[in-house]
Amino acid sequence: MLKTKKASLLMTTINQLNLKDKFKYLISISAIVIFSLSSIGFWRYSQFANHKTLIQNSSQKLLSELEGNFANSQLMGDIEADLTTFMQTGHPAVMAELTFKTQRLAGQLPDEAKESLLQFLNKIGKLEIRMESLRKNNDTALSAGTAIHKKLEDTKICAGNKTCLEEFHYAGEIFRTVQPLYITGILQTQTKEIQETRTEISQHLAELDGHLQKTIPSLPTAQSLSLTNLQELFYDFDDAITTVAAIRQRVIDSEHEVLSHSKTIKNLLAAASITQSQKAVDLAEQGLKLATSYVFLMFASLGVMTVLFLVLSSFMSRSIIAPLVVLVDLLKRFSYLLATVRRQAVAGGDQFKIIHSQIIKRKDEIGDVGRATKELMDHIQGISDFRRKIEDDTTTQEVYSRLATIFSEHLHLPSYIIYERSADNAMPIVYSEPHDITEFLPEFATADMCRAKRTGAVVSSFNDPEICKICPVNDMLNHYCVPMLVGGHVIGVIQFLLPIATNADQKKKMDTALNEARNYIEEALPVLQAKRFAAKLEEMATKDQLTGLYNRRYLEISLQQIVAGIKRRKSRMGILMCDMDFFKEVNDNHGHDAGDIVLSELAAILNKNVRSSDLVIRYGGEEFLILLNDIEDGTASLVADKLRSAVETYRFQIPGAEIQKTLSIGVAEYPDPTMSKGIWQIIKQADVALYNAKNGGRNQVVTFAKEMWEEQSY
Repeated sequence: MLKTKKASLLMTTINQLNLKDKFKYLISISAIVIFSLSSIGFWRYSQFANHKTLIQNSSQKLLSELEGNFANSQLMGDIEADLTTFMQTGHPAVMAELTFKTQRLAGQLPDEAKESLLQFLNKIGKLEIRMESLRKNNDTALSAGTAIHKKLEDTKICAGNKTCLEEFHYAGEIFRTVQPLYITGILQTQTKEIQETRTEISQHLAELDGHLQKTIPSLPTAQSLSLTNLQELFYDFDDAITTVAAIRQRVIDSEHEVLSHSKTIKNLLAAASITQSQKAVDLAEQGLKLATSYVFLMFASLGVMTVLFLVLSSFMSRSIIAPLVVLVDLLKRFSYLLATVRRQAVAGGDQFKIIHSQIIKRKDEIGDVGRATKELMDHIQGISDFRRKIEDDTTTQEVYSRLATIFSEHLHLPSYIIYERSADNAMPIVYSEPHDITEFLPEFATADMCRAKRTGAVVSSFNDPEICKICPVNDMLNHYCVPMLVGGHVIGVIQFLLPIATNADQKKKMDTALNEARNYIEEALPVLQAKRFAAKLEEMATKDQLTGLYNRRYLEISLQQIVAGIKRRKSRMGILMCDMDFFKEVNDNHGHDAGDIVLSELAAILNKNVRSSDLVIRYGGEEFLILLNDIEDGTASLVADKLRSAVETYRFQIPGAEIQKTLSIGVAEYPDPTMSKGIWQIIKQADVALYNAKNGGRNQVVTFAKEMWEEQSY
């Protein structure tokens, strides 16, 4: 009965306290309990500290061993780098440095690794000898080639003899075929490829030898001796190539042996690292056992405090329930605003400001919720504004630029690369920050080389540094790759490069920024896809599918802008109207597929022989229009003749035949100093000049003159 009265009196006293006093009461009791538990914890920690010195000494010794093994691994890496350099250059200084480092490493390796290292040195010495032999014999081959080249230039001995000259020219063609084969063949890294190249060279030289054997007896003595001397030079060249090919194969064998021994040494070093890592694990287990009792005490203390807080909270439920009711009511109102903010951005925002002004100054939980809700509203509003802006942009590059601004200025993500999948399944870089980071990144021959593109899932090295083997910065930076997934298809990948987090706070900030970045990326994806489709449609409308050149529609769209630039710069523009002579014969004699090949190769010739600032357009059929921007007065005809000559000497390769064609070109210049005409009239002048070139015999360049215009009746 007495205990019940005391409990009732205690409850009455607590209920008479306000919220602030109740918290003071709770804090006082909690302080007493915490002080008691802390005293016990300090005593237990002093016991744990007695073992600390042992753990520190063992850790220091293990660290020294690990550092030594790391230094050995680093030195082995330097040796491999020098080995690669030597195999590429054969420079004696590189070999000397390689030998010095290897001997230095030998003094630091365990006995089981020294034998492999001695074999490694022996193989390196053999490789050095073979590389030197290869260099000398290669010099011999090059000298023989030089002698042949000089001999081929000395055609005076033929004294106008057509047969002799033809043999010199034929030998020159064989030499120009064999010489690049030899140069590329010696650089091959596979024995099979070297042998195939050697066989091909031998076939060409045997063909030349047979040809000379038939011709030499029929020539006069002096010319016969000259060709015989040339034949002997080719024999010397063939012998030198045979020797070089054999030595090169032995060099490759030596390189494989050296690399094999290098791999063995690296494996031994790795085994030592594994052993030391196991020691580190054992040491950690010892520390864990010592800390277990201390951690147990800490959890026991937390349990006691939890029970204490639960007991005290039961007495203050009424004081806590009332604020929670108010909090729930406000959350309902905030939920309504969140549902309407994207439909009525301005009105919803104003309504929120009214509510927000009432709660923002509160210092309790309600104020915290108000501030958190404001941040959420600002975020949604920012996403909505971003979506409206990119929808008004015209190109994907503008959208990428806006994303870059969000990443850099708002989310503080300094390094990122945007890859976009192309029509040929490549994945080039379309945007990067910083811009010069691209030189350190891999180039994807195909988009499927990218793990994020291939899987359609986020690829992160935060928890698995080796998840992507193709990323070159795994040891320096973390990478986080987000696939741009639209309708089940990956249209690109955005890769973020981040410093390796050293604590939990840094990792949390990075996670928050990356999650926010993904929100903006997902918002931009439908817009990006729509703009990609629009760009593709525009390209299909303005590009000629056969030649890849711009078509006449593009000319009609862009010509006024081009002319405006010419006028602004007070410059001149050359107009070349080109037409292949007798093109119909190609279609009639060889078929339309052959005609398509000829037109494609003709487009390539024209593009190759003008500047990148000039414009080549397929005007229709076999007619091409070329606009030469910013030229000097009268130089258009020189460029035209260069094009005509290039086509005349070119051999078009079509199925089953090799043909030559000619080109007729009409030339006009804008503005015309003698006639006040618009750009389309100047193009008509070039067409008139082309008509005169055709009538004048074809395969020629005709520059428009005023009297030509007067002769035409239009």
